[in-house]
Amino acid sequence: MEKDNPTSVELAQTYKVALDAFPEFAAQVGVLISYFAIIESYVHSLISKLTGTDEADAFVFSGSFMNFSMRVALLESLAKRRNPEDESVIIAKYFASLLREATKIRNRYAHGQYGLSYEGGVYSPTSKKIMRISTSLFDENRRSEETWRDLGELGNEVQRLKVIVCEIHTYVHFGEKPKLPKAP
Repeated sequence: MEKDNPTSVELAQTYKVALDAFPEFAAQVGVLISYFAIIESYVHSLISKLTGTDEADAFVFSGSFMNFSMRVALLESLAKRRNPEDESVIIAKYFASLLREATKIRNRYAHGQYGLSYEGGVYSPTSKKIMRISTSLFDENRRSEETWRDLGELGNEVQRLKVIVCEIHTYVHFGEKPKLPKAP
């Protein structure tokens, strides 16, 4: 007698999502999220640099905020309390903007729902694979966004996070000041 309804274990053996069909893309999403984890780990160091607070204390302060956006907001709030012309404040604000940029990139991939498509809309063995990523689908407080990314575009965003990691790292560990954009 054949079963009409498969068990969840049986179904899981055949269930696929778009990332299953594009493993190179899935691997790069994993790399992107790993770079973001490194970026997250630097917030307390940036707070320490701005305030002169011991890194261990800055870790405790920033760790009391469970949400990364709130940790960035803490850095920004601390910067606002200081002389806006002070170099450490200018640098902190610059890095806060990079942290926000990195968060936006990461959220697209970490909170996205993926759909696989092909260049030209039709599959062929030579068609380029393209991912449709929809975000904020289930959050009534945010606008839903749909983007399309191929492997090259994802690679560019991975590279951007890598540059942000290196820029923060060289500042935190070697005191190398970032090349700040010129004021308009």
